[in-house]
Amino acid sequence: MTDFSVDPDIAKAKTLHTDFYKRIEIFEQCKEKIFAPSWQFIGNTDLVPQHNDLFPFTLLENYLDEPLLLTKDKNNDIHLLSNVCTHRGNIIAEKPCAAAHLRCRYHGRKFDLNGKFMAMPEFKEVENFPCDDDNLTQLNIFKWSKFLFTTLNQKLVANIFLKDMIERVSWMPLDEFVFRPELS
Repeated sequence: MTDFSVDPDIAKAKTLHTDFYKRIEIFEQCKEKIFAPSWQFIGNTDLVPQHNDLFPFTLLENYLDEPLLLTKDKNNDIHLLSNVCTHRGNIIAEKPCAAAHLRCRYHGRKFDLNGKFMAMPEFKEVENFPCDDDNLTQLNIFKWSKFLFTTLNQKLVANIFLKDMIERVSWMPLDEFVFRPELS
């Protein structure tokens, strides 16, 4: 495999070898090493304007393909959860809607809008149930004005990726921005 490196001296810059753009192994490595750990834009707070709103989506569809679920609970707190049931891997929410809780259609597992497991039919007598593994995975959200970002790597802070951008456009009234689909 070709070794790829970038010289820190811009005067010595050169184009990456074509293998970087053509080899499937490199494509897969980029997913895991560049995009999965970095912070990605996922939308804005308008996706869940009311309490009990749910907004399912796929993070970097056709690339990372991670099914996620944005929720707003009764306290108006926004949560970002895995949209995959912890029992059999079923997708929990198929389309945007309003709901007081989440329910998996496979076995009826019920979750709070913050991902905490609540109940499962006919499972009350099982020992050591529920446990923390039964909760939906909650992902970090970084909120910049109305804009929301997340990462699949819970160890890296958003500032590493977004600080320079935020400083450069800090003068803009981002909270006043309104999406107008007719202009796209």
